[in-house]
Amino acid sequence: MTLVTERLILRPLEQADAPIVQHLAGDYEIARTTLHIPHPYPEGAASEWIEATLVAAVSGRGSTWAITRRGEHRLMGVVSLGIVAEHRRAEIAYWLVAPPTCSVPGYRHDEKQRRRTGSGVRSLRC
Repeated sequence: MTLVTERLILRPLEQADAPIVQHLAGDYEIARTTLHIPHPYPEGAASEWIEATLVAAVSGRGSTWAITRRGEHRLMGVVSLGIVAEHRRAEIAYWLVAPPTCSVPGYRHDEKQRRRTGSGVRSLRC
């Protein structure tokens, strides 16, 4: 399932995203704000993680989307919905890297690129 807003497209991850996920998730500024991204990020971990998200989607345990700007295919983050049916709960988690041309409140400036100052995890009860 692909979700489209006025400015963003959330599309399913694909193995072709592995190199950019590997690069972005390997950045300390991303890893330090998450629970599940190790630093340093192991070589090949992005491909394994993408495969796990595809298996989770097929089994109904969750969905993960690549976040892209509308009109661009370049991945700038991910958002995941993890479902724990037996507990009637779901968890939303995300990480996001803003493109250098982005000037949005909540982003801090960096010499190399602008990054969101954090990531998020929210728990939902169904």
